[in-house]
Amino acid sequence: MSLVELYDFLKEKVGDCEVVLKRPALKYFYYAFCRFPDIIQARRLLNDIKFPELHGKVCRALPYDKELLRSCEPKSNVFVKGFSVHWSHKDLHKAFEQFGQIVSSRVSIKDNYESRGFGFVQFANASSAEQACQVMDGKKVTLEVLDGEEPKCFTLSTSVFIPAAERPQTKDQFTNIFVKNFPTKDTNDEDLRKIFEVFGPVTSCKMDETSRAFGFVCFEKPENAKSALDHYTKLEGGLQLAKALPKIERAR
Repeated sequence: MSLVELYDFLKEKVGDCEVVLKRPALKYFYYAFCRFPDIIQARRLLNDIKFPELHGKVCRALPYDKELLRSCEPKSNVFVKGFSVHWSHKDLHKAFEQFGQIVSSRVSIKDNYESRGFGFVQFANASSAEQACQVMDGKKVTLEVLDGEEPKCFTLSTSVFIPAAERPQTKDQFTNIFVKNFPTKDTNDEDLRKIFEVFGPVTSCKMDETSRAFGFVCFEKPENAKSALDHYTKLEGGLQLAKALPKIERAR
């Protein structure tokens, strides 16, 4: 999606506007700032369109407000997993909008834009999040299929999201792994993910871009990280793993 294509799409759907296209450092996605001369146009994009489809990919339209998420009540963010890889931001939003005002709904995606099967629904208040978890946790969902196809079902798992800094952890619990001793310097982030996702859901993978000699793998659950570490500790030669330490601990 080029800047010109995005501008033409917005002009056709909403009206004339100023567009700035950006890509965050070390990220594989782009985002754009759109400024409209009329607040009515902006509201149309946010309320009527909300999830524009660009090149076959469902995107999100959000108000530019740095305080938007900070203004939400504590414990109002819901972590959702177990849904189909065919679910988009729009599908996630539609499934949870019955419980109250949603500030943001986001499906976590890979660098090839495939869903990781989990996402987050940020409500404006905690009561909506609590109700959503009570109703939707363990809920079976059937996907719409074409005539003649077998129905496809999945079961949702929901919980109030707790930031890492607030989670109770013991010394033995960790999710981030340091990896080195790769057989080739051609190993990339996706290769790293394929190696370790057999141990459980991986939330992020990153190779050192300068040396290509080491990388980091972050698992969703501590038990998955421990399984990977235990597996490679028993092997002689090959990859070498260690618990990734925070910078402040590495400096000691």
